[in-house]
Amino acid sequence: IESVGTDRKAQRIVAALVALAHTLNLSVVAEGVENDAQRNALTVAGCDAAQGYLVSRPLDPRAAKEFLSGLSPAETPSASGERGVSDYST
Repeated sequence: IESVGTDRKAQRIVAALVALAHTLNLSVVAEGVENDAQRNALTVAGCDAAQGYLVSRPLDPRAAKEFLSGLSPAETPSASGERGVSDYST
């Protein structure tokens, strides 16, 4: 994911992997998303969800509960525990 927002070849590889996963009826979660360029490129590629420092640094259980309680219902994870890539902003 590191170069997906800046490298066209990486972008094409990610788009192909996302398309393959979707063909198999799988959801795609990008791990390690750290900036808006990566998030935007993943959105264009059709990625379903993202996790990484763009969303939050690692949190202990108490801080995670506090973080999640501060989100509006529209911002909370779905029943599958995923949010769309475009749902995250810095």
